[in-house]
Amino acid sequence: MSGRRGLARFTLGLATLSCATLASLTILGNGPVSLLNRPADTWAAPTQYVERPDNPLPPRNRVRMQPNQFDSITQRKALTGTTIGNILIQKDHLDMLVGDRVVWSAAYRSVPGFDGRLSMADLATLVTRSPHPDWLRQTSTGVYQLQVGLVQYPGTRLEVTAPEVKELRLVSQPYVYLAGVGASVLFQDVKVTSWLPASNTPDGNAFNHRPYISYDAGGRLDISGSEFSYLGTDASKAYGVSWGVGTTGEAARSVFHHNLFGAYTGNAVGVVFRNNVFRDNARYGLDPHTNSSGLIVVDNEAYGNNTHGIIFSKNVNHSIVEGNRSHDNGANGIMMDEKSDFNIIRNNDVSGNRGDGIVLQGSSHNVVADNRISGNEVGIRVNANPLGFTDGSRVNNNQLRANRVGIQIYGGARDTVTQSNQINDSAQSAIVFADPGMSQSDSVTGAHKAVVIDRAATVRGLSTSKVGRGIVVSKGARATVEA
Repeated sequence: MSGRRGLARFTLGLATLSCATLASLTILGNGPVSLLNRPADTWAAPTQYVERPDNPLPPRNRVRMQPNQFDSITQRKALTGTTIGNILIQKDHLDMLVGDRVVWSAAYRSVPGFDGRLSMADLATLVTRSPHPDWLRQTSTGVYQLQVGLVQYPGTRLEVTAPEVKELRLVSQPYVYLAGVGASVLFQDVKVTSWLPASNTPDGNAFNHRPYISYDAGGRLDISGSEFSYLGTDASKAYGVSWGVGTTGEAARSVFHHNLFGAYTGNAVGVVFRNNVFRDNARYGLDPHTNSSGLIVVDNEAYGNNTHGIIFSKNVNHSIVEGNRSHDNGANGIMMDEKSDFNIIRNNDVSGNRGDGIVLQGSSHNVVADNRISGNEVGIRVNANPLGFTDGSRVNNNQLRANRVGIQIYGGARDTVTQSNQINDSAQSAIVFADPGMSQSDSVTGAHKAVVIDRAATVRGLSTSKVGRGIVVSKGARATVEA
């Protein structure tokens, strides 16, 4: 049965056939099997990921900030009795607060040419006239240091841009952040980092409560040609650089490194991430989260992150992940998690991750197409779990090479179809159906087993070469094989 002539359809039910007989059966193939060409038993994924001494993986230690970064606008009473300092950008004036008390104000009419947009340089000039000039000051030409919270009122616009600003240093202590409620901000050609004045260095300790950027409530956060580093606290929307509820914007040609999370979205809408680098972050590279939708993640690179390179989690839907490189991360390359549905993951390069390449976990109706995936544990993993169903996954036209397992379907996944995938040099199996599904016109070269069926599957038009076994059907499983 190594050729296809005369083969129309077989339906195998293992209740009547011995496991040993089926274990040795090659149902479809392209000639005699050469066991010398299968990968060695000692094969290991050629991952290059190494956790770096300057980038340890901190345990999750979620804290609830009370008061939080938005309370100076949304519920100022939460600041009563505290000595927390905030600079509040209002529409026509600046307030400086200690706790819930305004201790100084300045109108923008003194700002030359003010047109509704406030620059960081203009803001610093105003602060120098206040009783607290050290809250925001220029320490050298183009270098500004912020040591309190800076919060924008709805409808305001702040610009942190070159050449006036080269670098913004956020002093690494509690309640230092750049935040906005229904406001907009632009970072262009600048560097933003945490700062330890005593050592004159960024705060490299991800266990600390470091400063962060956080915009919420329908605002806009735009970033271009900039660098964000050594930021982030394990608290809501404080992980590094965050787009919050209803917030949109774009990050382009920028680098996010050594943050707790490189960048994060929560309930954001239509954010574009294009041509960025997410590297060496303490947990995730890029983490679109909770109810974010309509995201475009295109032509980015994610590597050296301690867990996942790119992860969508908790209802991140109707988005595109295309043309990215996610490699050498501590866990998975690209992951759809917990009801992240109706997304397209296409034309990405995913390689050398310590975990799996592309993962659809508890997420439905996603398309994984035209990707190049190599040197991971599992190339493409499709599985349900208690947090979500995984229904209607389509895995098409991918090139998989030198993964331990090429494609794996399990955990209660339903209606998974793999089609026209090229799966080469898998150390163990090329395709594993632990749940029902269909393989159509897939091609396997070099594997211990081409297709393993543990429950039920249809295999149509499979081609194999240099495999130890063709289609292996477990006892009690059911396989339908068609030419």
